[in-house]
Amino acid sequence: MAQVYARWQATSEFGFTRCELLRFVVDVVGIVGGALLASKTFVEAQQSGSLWNWRPTRSKLDIDWQRDHGEPPPATAIGRIGESPTQNADLQIWLRTLDELGAKDIRVNQEQVTFDYVRVGRNRPDLQFTLNNRRYYVEWDTPTSGRGLGHATRILANDPAASKVLALEAGYPFPDLAGLAEQVILILMP
Repeated sequence: MAQVYARWQATSEFGFTRCELLRFVVDVVGIVGGALLASKTFVEAQQSGSLWNWRPTRSKLDIDWQRDHGEPPPATAIGRIGESPTQNADLQIWLRTLDELGAKDIRVNQEQVTFDYVRVGRNRPDLQFTLNNRRYYVEWDTPTSGRGLGHATRILANDPAASKVLALEAGYPFPDLAGLAEQVILILMP
């Protein structure tokens, strides 16, 4: 990125030649494409059960938070998850559907709590709930941000009962939660 920025600065005074413009575009596409491919590959490998039964490591911050804080606050299923109107509208669809399905302990943007109501860290999944004796976590992210995968990894680290990540993109059909193997759902939409 530093090289791309330096090239941009050096050529912006004089304008781009065709060659420089092409190199700049190729660099940017390579950086963005590489990041997206790495993220997609990581999620697919983790979903497949490979990586030698990989489990992320819990952060000291979350371990200390769990030790130093008692009961989690009461669940609240109101609020928003960020600045994106699209993501907040999708959250409302999830909340209505979860209510119809009879989900319990629905929490929006609250500290992570496991199936047995243990506060396990400071991280705040966008949505978490219990349905059919399983705890689920949902994270929304934009396709270009890359933060969602880190959030999903932290959720997995804090709840050893959670298994695998399901990645969905805008326009997805609502998942059949009764038959879903994954308990962490990462939704990519603007």
